[in-house]
Amino acid sequence: MTRKIQDVGRVVNTHGLRGELKIECWCDGPGFMANFDKLIIDGETYVLNGFRAHKNMALVTLDGVDGIDKARALKGLVAQADVSGVELPEDRWFVQDLIGLVVVDDQTGYTIGKLEDVLKQPAHDVYAVRDLTGAERLIPAVDAFVKSVDMDARVMRVALIEGM
Repeated sequence: MTRKIQDVGRVVNTHGLRGELKIECWCDGPGFMANFDKLIIDGETYVLNGFRAHKNMALVTLDGVDGIDKARALKGLVAQADVSGVELPEDRWFVQDLIGLVVVDDQTGYTIGKLEDVLKQPAHDVYAVRDLTGAERLIPAVDAFVKSVDMDARVMRVALIEGM
């Protein structure tokens, strides 16, 4: 099995004085981080010693990050993990895999643009799609709008409503 390294979150802050990190999760939620025994931050691999969910964040302790100064040095950096052994439910994808999909209007077949970002919102994610003119269009990541995703063809079909 080949390694598949994915971005799984960003270190947004420290927590306490003993080196615990607060990570904003770019996956289904903070509990998803419990799937990993190692995290890669700034090219260095750390063994995950502890994990707990706190609100919408993951609080983690890493081997070798044993104080506030070492934890502060990681603030703002992206955390990655080897996700090759992680089984996702059907119709679920890693954010990194969605970036770059061609977004097409399901009714007309018209190409709307490319998916550039997945915005985490309290109720649901929102897809940021950039069209050929450079304008951004926001599409809620819910079944009412997202009709299908074909990862092999790299196409997402969406239903738009007036004003989108």
